[in-house]
Amino acid sequence: MSECDEPTEVSRYHQAPCGLMSTTIDGGILGMNSTLREWLGLAPDDVASRTFSSLLTASGQLFYDTRYLPVLRLRGAVSEVALTFARSDGSELPAFVSARWATAEGEPSSDVQVAVFDARERRDYERELLAARRAAESSATRVRVLQEAGVAIGDARTAAEAGGALADAVRRAFDATAVTISSVGATGLETLAG
Repeated sequence: MSECDEPTEVSRYHQAPCGLMSTTIDGGILGMNSTLREWLGLAPDDVASRTFSSLLTASGQLFYDTRYLPVLRLRGAVSEVALTFARSDGSELPAFVSARWATAEGEPSSDVQVAVFDARERRDYERELLAARRAAESSATRVRVLQEAGVAIGDARTAAEAGGALADAVRRAFDATAVTISSVGATGLETLAG
């Protein structure tokens, strides 16, 4: 590889696999790499007069104001803060943001270096995991209720006792406020419990 083929610092900045941005301590955008602009659907000219918080959803702005900025000013850095960006097409970009208030010779400067990591895949994975966990917990609860109902019905000495045990099991399994158990016999519909 010749010297001409080596990527420059500027091209590495713009082609980084994460979003990079520099801002003032008050959030005025000083620069943004191509990766972040592409993720947000912004043209280079769209960035010039923007602030960091203007790139965020309403909930992202609230968290930016109440968590990101106070911690950054107090500690000089934030790590893996979850913020949601508003993309130009109206969709959202969930992200993890880490930032450091750049220092010059031990004194804070006006620049904040920000790294933005796309969290869409992680968000989707966590949603799927949560749905699977809820389904498993619901199934486990129903199985336990059925086992308890089986024991209660097995111990019942009359049809009314069996109906009562079954009604109680159904009520707990479905978190119902009222349940009626009926049977169809020679005389028609007969309520056993409810």
